[in-house]
Amino acid sequence: MKKNLQMLVVLILACSFISYAQVQLKFITKNGYGNNLYIDNVTVGNQFDVDAAVVSINNINNGISYSVTTDPFVVAPSVSIFNMGKQNITNEFTVTMTVNSGEYTSTKTISSLNSGQFTDVVFDDLTITPSQDVNIQVTTNLAGDENDANNTLEQYSMYLPGAQRNILLEEWTSSTCGPCASNNPSVDAFVASNFGTVVPVKYHMNWPSPGNDPMYLYNPAQATDRRTYYSVNSVPNVIVDGVVEPAYPYTQASSLPDAYNSRINVGSPLTVTVTDTKIGEYDSIKADITVQVISPLIEGQYYLRVHAVERHIHYATAPGSNGEKDFYDVFRKAYPNSLGTPIPEDVGTYNYSITYAVDNTTWVDSM
Repeated sequence: MKKNLQMLVVLILACSFISYAQVQLKFITKNGYGNNLYIDNVTVGNQFDVDAAVVSINNINNGISYSVTTDPFVVAPSVSIFNMGKQNITNEFTVTMTVNSGEYTSTKTISSLNSGQFTDVVFDDLTITPSQDVNIQVTTNLAGDENDANNTLEQYSMYLPGAQRNILLEEWTSSTCGPCASNNPSVDAFVASNFGTVVPVKYHMNWPSPGNDPMYLYNPAQATDRRTYYSVNSVPNVIVDGVVEPAYPYTQASSLPDAYNSRINVGSPLTVTVTDTKIGEYDSIKADITVQVISPLIEGQYYLRVHAVERHIHYATAPGSNGEKDFYDVFRKAYPNSLGTPIPEDVGTYNYSITYAVDNTTWVDSM
């Protein structure tokens, strides 16, 4: 019942046989999450015999990004080198990284590299200071290299001050879905073991048939809002931080950890703190929320979304057809609505207060 991320890359080659050759490259992408797709190192023409290429800098982000701290931090730069030539490289050669015109220089040796193979070169530790330019140049020094065009890679980076993030884990599920029953224990166990750094929310859906999931029926409009936001059309479906879809099924040992690890060291430009206060005879909750924007947000539209989430719901009898009786991190309502409250892009501290009614007929107090 799981549908993979839709991404289509089409390569079209058209050749004329009159007096010359024409090559046309066409890339068509479809992505329901609005992500960017980067395509580079497209080579057209005859393959060289000897050709070592600098492909990528793997662990230093290109352009503007955020660190997990406001202090300087250390990284051991990793760079991928690819033998694009037809011949194996059997003689050792060096690769050199320089930063900011020689403020940092590190040279490493590659002993050999077979045709069509990659190798990762790890350079000496580099100290990066947030808000300072990082101009990187990586160059291969291979004797006899026939293609100078890919011998050097240049990259500009800047890390703005940020904070350690918590991971948002959203899942779409249903009490009428058999695969949900088999996958949810793995999701719940992963959340429980990482509860200090994972924020889980599960939206219940009205499919598959008969579509009578009581947690969906409690608030179908807003549950559907979150489904359509991501164009989710199957259950179970997990999305991490709004951008990473873990490998399915989630029972795979590496599925959820890989998605988590790909995000946990990505800095956040802001912090959010929440203080809940019970009001009156506990008929409502006042949530006082502080958003501190540490570094200017990249231009866009940002919203503070407040959800009431019930940690654990237990049914004496399974409410659906898949046999599940226990449900965790169930989405109840969004305040003031599904869109949320706009927040500024500028550095500063912003305070919000949202008071919402507690449905004591359905929600469990301690949850």
